[in-house]
Amino acid sequence: MAVYKIIFKGEIKNERYRSKTEAALAKLFNINAAKASVLFNGKSYALKKGLTQGAAELMQRKLNQIGVVSYLIREETITDEITCQSNMAVKNKSEGEPQNKKSTCLDCGSTDIMDW
Repeated sequence: MAVYKIIFKGEIKNERYRSKTEAALAKLFNINAAKASVLFNGKSYALKKGLTQGAAELMQRKLNQIGVVSYLIREETITDEITCQSNMAVKNKSEGEPQNKKSTCLDCGSTDIMDW
């Protein structure tokens, strides 16, 4: 059975609105501002796990509305200990924005990989 998770890497659509975006993220997840601020350090965080596809897409839309760039990852269970992960879509940046030139791992969404 496939489940979905939402990955956040500290990216926002418009850096000019960073404080508003941090506050909106804190409100959405019912956490204090200090905890929300930590999430913007560039590390990858699974904000939600174990979601149905519909619930994951809804959460990603909510994040997009507050200016957060997120990634939808599908996780397929092979056995109790083995799972397969795949990136479901391009990150939710607005159309027309220049895309990052870093390569993105299609399995985990990491951008910390080198082009050879």
